[in-house]
Amino acid sequence: TLSSVQAQEMPFEEYGRSWGLSSLGVLFPWGAGATGQGAVIALVDSGVAAGHVDLAGRILPGRDFVSGGAGTSDATASSHGTFIAGIAVGNRNGTGIVGTAYNARIIPVRVNDASNLAPSARVAQGIDFATASPARIINLARAGGPEDGQVVQNALMAAASAGKVVVMPAGNVGGGSPQFPGQYASQMGGRGLIVGSLAPGGGLSSFSNRAGAFANNYVVAPGESINSTTRDGGYGTSSGTSWATGFASGALALLLGAFPELSATDAVK
Repeated sequence: TLSSVQAQEMPFEEYGRSWGLSSLGVLFPWGAGATGQGAVIALVDSGVAAGHVDLAGRILPGRDFVSGGAGTSDATASSHGTFIAGIAVGNRNGTGIVGTAYNARIIPVRVNDASNLAPSARVAQGIDFATASPARIINLARAGGPEDGQVVQNALMAAASAGKVVVMPAGNVGGGSPQFPGQYASQMGGRGLIVGSLAPGGGLSSFSNRAGAFANNYVVAPGESINSTTRDGGYGTSSGTSWATGFASGALALLLGAFPELSATDAVK
């Protein structure tokens, strides 16, 4: 539970390196003792470079459905899974960046190959693995997969039925509606969340897909000019709705870490 003193924490250097954290107002929950402790996110993506100094101790063993192993490496040029992991749970250690829920942990579930692509059958395998894991939050940072269809939909429905919150990006093509699999969120009984990208000056990023008919399942989070961890042990700056899912998943981890009795549906509300 949160402390009875709802004090705003003072800004510090790591915090100041990510404008997204101030946009989310994380100093208030942090000051009240909500840091993600006890919360677990299953990241169904490209794996995570677990040896990064800002991710050390934050990454649990997962599963690599591409080449075997625990999902604790990342072969993508964009450091896709590693970048999201830093946004969500990066260590508060006096160096680099700090994550939204810096005491939460991630179970990496690698389904994407080095080109950041995955067939729908492997995506569904990853979702099923995440559903069977202790994680209450599943981050499926995938948008516009051409094969996304019934097998992915079935896996998402099973995750929702199991009480998981599934966070998905809106897409980066500036469309009027979210891309799949995000559109399946409307069928998930309040347990699916579509995330668009917020620009530093406020308002939706030009590349971000809009809510369209899915406004009841759509939120925005910082996704433009974001600084986070890269697979080579360094840091980079990039933009995309996938990065926005990292902030959204981290915010959910703050909430569920502080109030574990909340249902998935209540957490999304």
